[in-house]
Amino acid sequence: MSIKEISEESMIAKNQKQLLTQFAPKILLQVNEKVIHSNSLCTELLFEDGDRRWMKIETFDRDGAITRKAKLLINQRVSITSWDPLDKPLKWTNLGYFRNIYKSV
Repeated sequence: MSIKEISEESMIAKNQKQLLTQFAPKILLQVNEKVIHSNSLCTELLFEDGDRRWMKIETFDRDGAITRKAKLLINQRVSITSWDPLDKPLKWTNLGYFRNIYKSV
């Protein structure tokens, strides 16, 4: 992931009154599609440390671009981001949601 990519995503989040959180890099083991999480159809990421993260498909990945990107990064070191409302920091992050995924170097 480049500083430019994170900077651009951070600006988009800020324009939508959201705060971007970037996670430390770790190995992505599996991408599961069409998983039900909190009554929503999601893409699920499973990491080497047992952590699981979800993205609500209908709202944040309608065209499947993030899911396809994640599948290309299986068994690689990645960093994910999440967005939270400015007035409710870590709201979605603490519930296990992610917004984007990047290959780490």
